Amino acid sequence: MTIRDILLLGCLLCAVPVSAQNTSSPQSATVPELGEFLRDTRQQLQDGETEAALSALQQAEYEYAGIARFDYWYGVVALRAGQPTLASLALERAILSDPNHAGARLELAASYLALNRLDKAEAELDYLARFSPPPAAQEAMARYRTEIAERRQRAAEGAHLVMLSLDYGYDSNYLNYPSSFDLFDNTFLEGLAILEADDTQFGTARGVWFHQRDLDANQFVEFSLAGQARLNQDSEASAFDTTIIQGSAAYGLRLDAKNTLRYGLDLGQVWLDSDDFRSHVGLLLGWQHAYNMQHTLIANLRARDFSFDSSRNDYRGSQLEFEWQYQLQPELLLRSRYAFEAERVTNSPFRPGGDAIRNYLSVQADYQASAKHHWLGSLNYHRLKYMTEGFAIFNHGVAEQRDDDTLTTRLEWTYLISPQWRTGISGLYRDQSSTIDFFNLDQTLVQWTVTYVY
Repeated sequence: MTIRDILLLGCLLCAVPVSAQNTSSPQSATVPELGEFLRDTRQQLQDGETEAALSALQQAEYEYAGIARFDYWYGVVALRAGQPTLASLALERAILSDPNHAGARLELAASYLALNRLDKAEAELDYLARFSPPPAAQEAMARYRTEIAERRQRAAEGAHLVMLSLDYGYDSNYLNYPSSFDLFDNTFLEGLAILEADDTQFGTARGVWFHQRDLDANQFVEFSLAGQARLNQDSEASAFDTTIIQGSAAYGLRLDAKNTLRYGLDLGQVWLDSDDFRSHVGLLLGWQHAYNMQHTLIANLRARDFSFDSSRNDYRGSQLEFEWQYQLQPELLLRSRYAFEAERVTNSPFRPGGDAIRNYLSVQADYQASAKHHWLGSLNYHRLKYMTEGFAIFNHGVAEQRDDDTLTTRLEWTYLISPQWRTGISGLYRDQSSTIDFFNLDQTLVQWTVTYVY
């Protein structure tokens, strides 16, 4: 049972408060308008107008706060709207006015569960157990206790994910070359060195391990390790056989129900044809804000140091990234991402083009068409601009400032064979235009994947 299911169940069960005695605050008798106002609020809830009901309650808070009936429904609506912190404040206020308001205590237990404050949720359930709640409330209490026990068990064990995948695919341009380019065009050496795009079939093995462990209700740690090895079938493409390993570790802090901070580091190594190509070490500072149950904003700041086998290519990169997630429908998740990255070369002589800046912009739709069929589509734009003239060898001997614009589209279909096994097909098309003709290119990549998830 999910957290959201528990919260909704609590709200439904508590539409009529259960109490060992009269739960109305004596103050409420002095406010005859309150009864009609709360009837309208309950009607809005039944009609699914949760946000409108919450807005009306917030506007009326100054007048009615401290009256148990008002604070109870304020808490119910706030909890239904996905704001457990606001709900807990209102419900705590209701209990101050009427300590035996059992409905408010049951809703408060649900609010504490949403905030992962397990001890306080259990304390509310223990208090309610002293009375004789009706069967519906007893069932909800039992579910809450089960959820508390399961969460404590998961926290003790930590969350684990292991994913193993095998791909087989076709790459139309593994060299990232233009369709055809003569290095000595319009010279007496014309035709001596013609570079052309070439294709290959390939196989890839990939693996991911992720572990998250709670230190307490507010603190947690995360660890991940990922690797992949790609073998190209074309003999000439074997020089581009790629192996990648990277890992990360992070400390997380839940500031409240909406905000989470992460601090961490990551390491990575890339090999080409079994030879060292590049390594990096980096730091991460991340912030996640859950605006409500539909909208989530993620911001990350990264700093990385890249070291290459050819030291002239070494650089330090800093990146600022923003991602917005919108749960448009239960089966449809939309994502948009923007990132800005600056690269500063660290050695002299430095790489061609020197320092560089990158801009990324992407939109993605994640659609669960049915229990077994899943679709993912994305459109990505990438701009790369070098700050110094260079690349003369790729530009008929003339140094020029390089500025690339790349548009990539991707579509993936996944079929869930079982909870552990899935398969799928994905296709990608990339089109790149540049101020230097050699870097004008396109690429098509299609692959079939089998994945095991544990």
